[in-house]
Amino acid sequence: MRALPSSFVRNLYFPLAQRYKGERLLQYLQALRRDSVLTTEDLRAKQWQDVRSLVRAARKAPFWAERLRPFSDPISPEDFARLPILTKDDLRAHGDELLVPGATVYQTGSTSGSTGVAITVKHSSEVQESNFACQWHARSWYGVQLGDPGLWVWGRPIYSWKKRVLQTAKARLNNMMLVPSFDLSDEILAQWWPKIKQFRPVYIYGYTSALDKLAEFIEAHDKVDFPVKVVFIAAEQLYHFQRERMSRVFNAPVANEYGCVETGSMAYECPQGSWHLFTEHTYVEFLNDDNTPARPGELGQVVVTTLRNRTMPLIRYRLGDVGGPNDKPCPCGRPWPLMAMGVGRSVEMVKTKSGRVLSGQMFHYINRGLQDQHIHGIQAFRVVQRTLENFVIEYVPESSNGTNGFDLGAATQFFQQSMRGFIGEDIHIELSPVEEIKPEKSGKLRYFISELPDSYLHTNLPQ
Repeated sequence: MRALPSSFVRNLYFPLAQRYKGERLLQYLQALRRDSVLTTEDLRAKQWQDVRSLVRAARKAPFWAERLRPFSDPISPEDFARLPILTKDDLRAHGDELLVPGATVYQTGSTSGSTGVAITVKHSSEVQESNFACQWHARSWYGVQLGDPGLWVWGRPIYSWKKRVLQTAKARLNNMMLVPSFDLSDEILAQWWPKIKQFRPVYIYGYTSALDKLAEFIEAHDKVDFPVKVVFIAAEQLYHFQRERMSRVFNAPVANEYGCVETGSMAYECPQGSWHLFTEHTYVEFLNDDNTPARPGELGQVVVTTLRNRTMPLIRYRLGDVGGPNDKPCPCGRPWPLMAMGVGRSVEMVKTKSGRVLSGQMFHYINRGLQDQHIHGIQAFRVVQRTLENFVIEYVPESSNGTNGFDLGAATQFFQQSMRGFIGEDIHIELSPVEEIKPEKSGKLRYFISELPDSYLHTNLPQ
């Protein structure tokens, strides 16, 4: 399919759709443009007012009413720094209590992140609108305008064909081409590549591993004959060899987006290579093990407060990622503060006997399918690929106490069927119940680990 004219999407569809739905993406985008001429100190001052406003709104939620009771209102910086850290276990155990009574739930975000532990977060419409505004503003640093055609190599929910159809239709109106990221075999990419060339995307967005695989395919079989202004990658760690290949093949700069389902996007890489934190969307802290702030040059735990989510406020939420403050001025001159990334999240690839290469993100969507179909039974999981044909599902059985529809058998059956649907029927899956999923030496928990030699992941196997 051919892309829609950018001017039509930018000047007609977006304004009409925003007005009809009562959304404020365009207003948020205009605010970001205005903020671009402020100083970093001005942005920090505005951000702190947003923090205080968010904390005050959060007091209406039962969980926060109790946790915030000992602290001042409006909250002081000193009291805020003493607030207990919100954990993923808190979200699992107190999800309903974190909701503000009467607040509108616009969207439900379900994720297992890099942990394999199911987490559900309710978002207000402002979260998505602000998130999209941040994305578009970051793209503008590379010359991309609102409404320009974009190729998204991303995961799709596996549980509802109706939602897939609706998602595709919405993407079309937003001038986006969606390509599923799970099956990245040469055969599948050969089917998509002519469509991508016809669409002629101005920007490309997707999982690191998926876009690297697409670049590898193009380099082996063809070349990019349309102008790409930027390749934005997300969700996975970007290695130097991947950046170099994607930049060479697409003849465009490659930039990072940092975020997660629970909070939305937080930081973007500018053309000068710095990570800028959008202070309008989140308040990000970097904390040492004793919860004291990490100093510039140090790395600490990434802790986030969501400034736009008045439906389910997350205050001082620990992501499980590592990063640190960067006080060096960026040559680009943009005022948003900088961060440095530590050991990021790396989702490995699944390799099959037939030579297919699949994104490990599939396991997130399998877990999401369990949640959306209300199949209880698995509290946490990790999949280990031992060989090309052998997989082990390590899982923590969920307690049946007070759980409606608890069915461990149904949960494990759904998981196995979904894996075979993605990978193929000719695999052996071993179920291994465990008491806990233990973290690696780095402290990170990953939901997929490949024990295959690196040579398997960087060579084509015989078909």
